Amino acid sequence: MNRIEAAIREGRCVLAIGKKAAENGQVTAELERCRIPVVHLGGDPAGPIGALDAQHLGPVLSRQGGIIVLVDPEPASDGRGLSTIGDLAKSGPHKPKIFVAAKAFNPFQLPISLRTLKVEQLKFRAVDFLRALPVAAVAGEEKALSAKDIRKAKRQEQTQAPRPIFVGREDEIAQLQGFLTESDGTILVTGPDGVGKRWLVEHVLDNLSLKRLPDLTVARGVGADALLARAASAAHAQGDSRLRAAIQKREARPTPAELTALLIESFNADAFADHVWVIHGLQSVLDKRRAHFARVSRLEMYLDALLKAQTKLKIIFVTPRMPAVYAEGALNSVHEIPLKGLAGKTLHGIFEACHLTDTPRDKFGPIVERTHGHPMAVRFFALTAKAEGDLDELIEQNRFLKMETLDDQQALRRHIKRRVSELDAETRKRLATVALLRDPGTTEQLRSLGLNRNQRLELLCLGLLDQTPVQDNRRYFVHPLVAHHLEYREVYDFSTMEALGRTFLDLGHAALKSGDNTQALALHQEANRLLIEARLERNCTQLPYPDQDALVDNIYGLARRRSPRIDIARMRTNEALKVDPYNPELLLAHAEIRAAENAKEETVVGVFTHAAETCPTPEVFHAAADYHFAMHARGKAASALERGIATFPDDGRLQRRLSTIYLDQNRLDDAIACLKQALAKEPSMPETYGLLGEAHTRRGTEGWEQANQYLEEAMRLDPDGARTMVRVARLEREKSMIDPNNRETGLERAEALLTKALEVDKSYPDAQALKAAVILDRGGDVEQAEWLLKQIKRRDNSFVMVQKARVKIRRGKYDEVEKILNKAIKKEKSNHTAFAAQAEFWEAQGQVFHAFESYRAAKERTPKSSPARIGYDQHLTRLGKLIESGHAAEMMKVNPLDTKVVAADSATADEAGPRRDAGKTTIRRTKDKTGAEVPNETEAPETEAVETQAV
Repeated sequence: MNRIEAAIREGRCVLAIGKKAAENGQVTAELERCRIPVVHLGGDPAGPIGALDAQHLGPVLSRQGGIIVLVDPEPASDGRGLSTIGDLAKSGPHKPKIFVAAKAFNPFQLPISLRTLKVEQLKFRAVDFLRALPVAAVAGEEKALSAKDIRKAKRQEQTQAPRPIFVGREDEIAQLQGFLTESDGTILVTGPDGVGKRWLVEHVLDNLSLKRLPDLTVARGVGADALLARAASAAHAQGDSRLRAAIQKREARPTPAELTALLIESFNADAFADHVWVIHGLQSVLDKRRAHFARVSRLEMYLDALLKAQTKLKIIFVTPRMPAVYAEGALNSVHEIPLKGLAGKTLHGIFEACHLTDTPRDKFGPIVERTHGHPMAVRFFALTAKAEGDLDELIEQNRFLKMETLDDQQALRRHIKRRVSELDAETRKRLATVALLRDPGTTEQLRSLGLNRNQRLELLCLGLLDQTPVQDNRRYFVHPLVAHHLEYREVYDFSTMEALGRTFLDLGHAALKSGDNTQALALHQEANRLLIEARLERNCTQLPYPDQDALVDNIYGLARRRSPRIDIARMRTNEALKVDPYNPELLLAHAEIRAAENAKEETVVGVFTHAAETCPTPEVFHAAADYHFAMHARGKAASALERGIATFPDDGRLQRRLSTIYLDQNRLDDAIACLKQALAKEPSMPETYGLLGEAHTRRGTEGWEQANQYLEEAMRLDPDGARTMVRVARLEREKSMIDPNNRETGLERAEALLTKALEVDKSYPDAQALKAAVILDRGGDVEQAEWLLKQIKRRDNSFVMVQKARVKIRRGKYDEVEKILNKAIKKEKSNHTAFAAQAEFWEAQGQVFHAFESYRAAKERTPKSSPARIGYDQHLTRLGKLIESGHAAEMMKVNPLDTKVVAADSATADEAGPRRDAGKTTIRRTKDKTGAEVPNETEAPETEAVETQAV
């Protein structure tokens, strides 16, 4: 009744009287007394009762939070009127809430158009209901305010929080309602952060009579166990216990692939036809650039299946981006609702919600141009204008909340950062406390965190606390754009996590007593997560399902921190394995800890083998390959990936990674065959085409035509792919080696591509190293090449070492060159570019004979079709002519060797030791007591002292 009285006072309530009730004289008398807008459901208008049309229902349909009260409706006599109300409610810009005031009421007798709206019953007879409305609540009755009331109103106006009014989005609302009521398949609500995705979902679901499962937010500590347990609990509540029984098994538990199939089968039951499940945080498991799944553990397997399946259960994913799936037609059943900026004509609703009711309409055009209709930016615009009292001055500030595109949020983030930094310590602490909530919290949950009503209103007035756009049961949350500016330690405070965790435990116990087992499970899972984070694992409640997500993340945190605590991680792992021995993520953590403890290889591999046999996921085989790579065993890594492909033949990522090992082993035919299999599974994956282009590039001149085709397709599918640009640039560089006439043009194209790649990914090491090489090839700025090489953060590979040596040669720092090149050759004995750089080093010092031998060694290490081989032939021909002419000996006399290096035969540079050139003698000089040099008694006085030089 309080909601109805508030709606009457604000003029957003209309009563619809049934035909039988309208014939009652007492009802008519009460309507005369109340003077509330009334329409007739089943008869002609008379007295205070108006006609049932859009004009009389206007106060309800044109405003947010409208209420229609059906007073004693009779489906038989009032059916046409009820259908008219349903049609008008659907066609209006805002969906009203329907109440039925009647002693007895059957919702299934309502027309279809009304069943899709949210309907609540008030158990009153018509006369009793109208008598319950106090006269003071009737619109139009006003009383004079005292001076005290006026002062109180002014204080309230200064602390008025923005009203959670939903504006605009008529098309998106209708689209989402249609998907929820008329079709199967997953729904994705996408759009940039702060554009109103959560608000749209909350607004639509508040006006539908669908049963809502507890929301799931995928994040740290919430993963596969949480998702599967909630699905099993929901299915069990509908009478299907298969999934519950499967995951509760201690022995012979179904594999993750089998559980995935059972998950989809459970959600496809008819009992879920009127249920909806909202999942947030999908972006946390997606690749940051391409938006495909970054890894494939159990969680990704379940989410991928839910995305592609058509189930009776309505599933809504709220995510900034549409996930990328490279198999043809995989997402044909997915319904996407992309959210754009709000239209200018709707912005007045946001300003009115912020209590700026007299804003001229011509001001909204410049605001839309500046913010692109971004709802959160517009709200901060309104809040700032209200605080400063001058909207025109804000509009004149060209940089204030200036957004180049809807995705460009730098100005918005700066504004939020400034607001957060201006908070006093206590207010900031309260904001950080609420940020601990993963899902919107109720006022009861906020009170458990120490926030009273006034503190909540203060944060709402600042725009730093959000609330859901519903009239009843409002919930509060800190938006991720705001939470980003809070320190980790501020949010994850031990005492706060403990307090909130215990509150969730109490709420979960209450939900369990009321019979809502799924809600109780969700609350207890969140409570356990917080208690584990607060290091109170012993206080966690026992659940009927495996729940190891938070514990596994905690174990990884202990093992990977700056000062690892392997002892604590080992203890927690052993305890968890006793409870859940078939958790693949837990087994991988177990293997990682074994490796950190320097366990024997067969012990660590045994853990991977056990996981692959009992609970295989693609990530198990990737982790095994990572371990073998760390042990410098590429062959064993390849074997692990081959076993993974045998288990998951449709996983393109396993095949692509195996192909990279084949490329490192120079098994080009095997790599190409593997990539073609991956291409058949994922024909639109640009990385597969890029790797095929790289493989054919390594085949030499005979593979260039196919390399061009594959790289062009990769560029078409991913025009901004830095890796593909680097591969194309590498091909252009190799082409320039055998075409002297177009050498400069090819290198120029390569450098332009690498520059663009570094604009996309400024810290991409392959692009940095290759651009430095191209600059040196062109005889460009040595300082720029050296700067690029210094930017490479990862451990140097042999190619990077060679480029560093070439820079040293250009700078004349010969004493450091040989050391770098020897390291490069030791790291990769077949690296012909290291011997070519060594030849460049010799030639720069005039040592033509040594340069000739190094070029010959480089040629011996290149495939016959390699373009580098052609270049080495050209150098050998040039130096051979120089030697035959006799100029080489003269050059060696002019440039004697004067640096101390290690001599090495060019063909066996990694094994040879020091030697002396024929006819050279090393002379050691001693000093007398005064410090002057004196010749050794055995030295020949006419012989000059020289040092040996490495070859």
